[in-house]
Amino acid sequence: MSEISLQRQLIKNTLLSSVIVGIGLMLVVLGTSFWQNTKWQDEIMQESAELVLRVDFANKDERRRLDELQGVMQEFQLHYQLSLDEWVLNDYELHDVFQQEDFKPEAKPGLSHYWHEGQLWRVYYAEHNELQVFMVQPWQARTELLYKPFMYGLLLCFISWCALGLMNYLFIQRALKPVQILREQIQQRSIEDLSPVSLAAWVEIQPVVSALNTLLSRLEAAIASEQRFTADASHELRTPLSGLNMRIQLLMRKYSDDNVITNELQKMLNDLQRSRTMIENLLLLAKLDPKSVNELNPIQIPLYQLCERISQDFTPFMTDKNLSIRIDISNQVFIQADEILMSIALKNLLENAIKYAQNDSEIWVKLSESCIPVLIIGNYTSAIKKEHLDHLTERFYRIKDQSEHVQQTGSGLGLSIVSKILDLHKISYSFQYSEDQHSFEVQLTHLPLVESENRTMLS
Repeated sequence: MSEISLQRQLIKNTLLSSVIVGIGLMLVVLGTSFWQNTKWQDEIMQESAELVLRVDFANKDERRRLDELQGVMQEFQLHYQLSLDEWVLNDYELHDVFQQEDFKPEAKPGLSHYWHEGQLWRVYYAEHNELQVFMVQPWQARTELLYKPFMYGLLLCFISWCALGLMNYLFIQRALKPVQILREQIQQRSIEDLSPVSLAAWVEIQPVVSALNTLLSRLEAAIASEQRFTADASHELRTPLSGLNMRIQLLMRKYSDDNVITNELQKMLNDLQRSRTMIENLLLLAKLDPKSVNELNPIQIPLYQLCERISQDFTPFMTDKNLSIRIDISNQVFIQADEILMSIALKNLLENAIKYAQNDSEIWVKLSESCIPVLIIGNYTSAIKKEHLDHLTERFYRIKDQSEHVQQTGSGLGLSIVSKILDLHKISYSFQYSEDQHSFEVQLTHLPLVESENRTMLS
C-alpha cells in the first residue's frame, strides 16, 4: 500500500479548489468583459456612422471633426464607406475591400455579421437622405482589446496561486505540528517505556491520543502478564525436572549392565537436559525483557581474556569434532559492558559456532582493524543457508534439514538472548554467509571498546 501524506493532500485540495474557483471567476469576468466590450464598440460604430451621414463636407469645421473621428476609427480599426446610390462619396481604409467583387455585405439597416476571406466582420449599415454608409470592423480588433487585460489577469492569478500554495504549505505544516510531536513521542516508546502519551492538541486528535494511551496500557499489562507467566512456569517446572533427572541417573546406575536400557535412559537424560536448558533460557529472557540500559552494570572487560575463557569451556566439544579456534584480538582492548550478560552473549555465539561447524575445521574470533571496529565470530558450515539469516533471532526458530554433523540440540532461544543483550548494549549485529567458502560470520559493530593504555573510546 502506497503512503499517503495528509499534508500533501490538504495542500493539493486547497490549491486545486483555489485554481478551480479562480478559473471560474476568470471565465465570468472574461464573458462579462466581452459582452460589455461588444456593446460599447457597437455603440461607437452606430454613433460614428450617424456622424458620417450628417457631416456637411462644405463646412470646414465639420470636416475637421470628421478628421478627428477618423483618428478614433483608426484606433479601433473601424472602416466606413459613404455613398450616394452607386457613387462613393468618401471612404476610410475600406476602398480596397469594397473594390473586391466578393466583398458585398448585406445592405440591411442595423448591426449584422459578415464572413469574408476567413475573417468575421461586424457590420453596421444606415441610410439618411439618400446617403448610405457601411461601417465595418474585424472581430479580431475587438478580441485584441481584451487580450492584454486577460493575460495580465492570468499572470496575476498564477502569482496568486503560487503565493497561496506557499502560504497553505506553511500554515498546514504549522497546523499539523501536533501530529509530528505525537509521531516523535510514539517513536520514543519502547518495551522499556510504555508510559502514556501527553499532548495538548486539537479536539479532533484527542480521541486518537486517548485510544493510543489505552492501547499502551493494555500492551504494558499484557507484557507484564507474559513475563510473570514465563517466570512462574519456569520456576514451577524446575523442581519436577530436577526430580526426573535424579531418578533417571539412579536408573542408569541400577541398570548399568544393560546397554539397551542405559542407552534409552541416556536419550531421556539428553532430552531432559535440553528441556532444562530451555527453561533456564526462558527465565533469562523473562529477566532481560523488562531490563533497560540504566539497569546494566558496565565495567571494562579484557576482550581477549573473555573470549579465551569462554572458548576453554567448550574444549571437550571441539575435541570431539576436531575443531580449532583462532582468537585474533589485542590484549590491550577492553569492552565496556555488563560482564555477566556479555559473557552469556559470547558464550551462545561460540556455542552455535561450534555446534554448526564442519568437522576438522576452524573457528575464528577476530577484531577488525578498520576505522569502525568489528568483532567477527565465524566458522565453516553447510548447515546454514541465506534463507535462514532473517529468522535466526526469532524465538524457538531452529534450522531444518541440518547436516549429519550437527546434533539436534538446543531450544532455539540462544540467538534471541544474544539479540536482546546486544540491543541493551546498543551493539549492532549482522549475519553473513558465503556460499563459495561455506563460511558463516556474526559481525558485531558499534562496540563500546576501550584501549587499556589511554582509555579512549574506539567506537
